[in-house]
Amino acid sequence: HQYRMMRQIGANAPLNFSEQCVLLGDIIYHNRHPVITPFTRQQITRKPDHQKRKSRKFNRVIAEYRILVEHAIGDLKNYKVMGTLWRHPRQKLRLIVETCAGFVNRRHI
Repeated sequence: HQYRMMRQIGANAPLNFSEQCVLLGDIIYHNRHPVITPFTRQQITRKPDHQKRKSRKFNRVIAEYRILVEHAIGDLKNYKVMGTLWRHPRQKLRLIVETCAGFVNRRHI
């Protein structure tokens, strides 16, 4: 369900990313550009030893970034408008998200 929602944003506009840009995703997403997902345990066990170490390190790096993202989402949800269902005009959503993100960034400086 999440992947289907992510594929298109806005008025059915496809996501167009350059080859240099990637998105870090959970293993529920398909591992194809622009999404990069962690290696599964099965994928790691099938690899030779030197690739197993690289794969585990890659998974640790992804986990570190995911923790940062989850904390940022949690910080945004401290603002009531961000932690509840959006019931306002859609045109205002971007301004509200950017304002709350600015407050979160300012608090972490």
